[in-house]
Amino acid sequence: MNDIIDKLINKLNNAEINIYLVKFNAKSEKNNNAVLLPGDINAALIKDYERYLHEFIDTETKTYNPNGNSNDVLPQLMLCAIEKRWKFIYNAINKTGNLSQKDVDALNNQEKLSYNNGELNLYVTEIKDTRDNKYCYFVSKYQNIQKVLKFKKLFLEENGQLKEKESRKALIINWNVDVIILDDYVYLLNETEFNSIFNYDENLKEIAMKTAKEHISKWKIFYSNEKFCNLLNYKYGYRGIAKISEDNHYLTAIESFDPKTLKSRILEKCGDVFSEEDFKDDLLNVTKNNGKKIINLISKELKYNIFEDKAEK
Repeated sequence: MNDIIDKLINKLNNAEINIYLVKFNAKSEKNNNAVLLPGDINAALIKDYERYLHEFIDTETKTYNPNGNSNDVLPQLMLCAIEKRWKFIYNAINKTGNLSQKDVDALNNQEKLSYNNGELNLYVTEIKDTRDNKYCYFVSKYQNIQKVLKFKKLFLEENGQLKEKESRKALIINWNVDVIILDDYVYLLNETEFNSIFNYDENLKEIAMKTAKEHISKWKIFYSNEKFCNLLNYKYGYRGIAKISEDNHYLTAIESFDPKTLKSRILEKCGDVFSEEDFKDDLLNVTKNNGKKIINLISKELKYNIFEDKAEK
């Protein structure tokens, strides 16, 4: 059983919640805004959230791998990794009023967004555990029904008959959760939407470029360091290097590695992946065809640490 998911389900059983629809643009913070949903909608979703979280009860919490995570893993990040964007989102909902503030109804009656606003792109559920008054948050992409039903008519069944309804007055709320913020950690239930909401790839690219400047420039394992650094412009490249960016022991091991043993060790340990054609003067020769497998080698995706001569988990 996943202790984090179990903890969240217990919180929902002792929770007060607010749900906000949010207009969020990281490039224009002053225009970020939110609208608070009525309390009866909030309460109705608690059991739905609980049912959805149960789908992840058998996952294992592991540190987020930028190169991808298996379906049986709940990826985890430190909150500081997305702190800037999360602060923008939190400020938007905080202007509307949260569970720790009084006069929420008065705040929400001010002129704000409407539910059918075309710029709404997120919904955030604020959860207060009534046992200790601590907060956690669910963040998900918002699906605007007005866009879904564009050029369509909406009919709902009433007493065995279909009745046409005004789609501009309709609102749908999914109870699937894309991202969870709990204490000082972020948990990714949907990696694709996580990247979309927090643009985390830009963060990974910045990390990779910093690593290139501080470490890769000193490596002696490539025929051309410049060609290797060009790989960091591709998603597989900067994600792979970001994965190892905090492993200073490993980065130093590559820096001090004797290039004379490079080719023989790679062909001996990873001969099913590499061949003579991947080398020039016994150094790794980066080309368009072998760039991805060289990144996989450096980022330990081949499950063997060439530079410290040991298997990786």
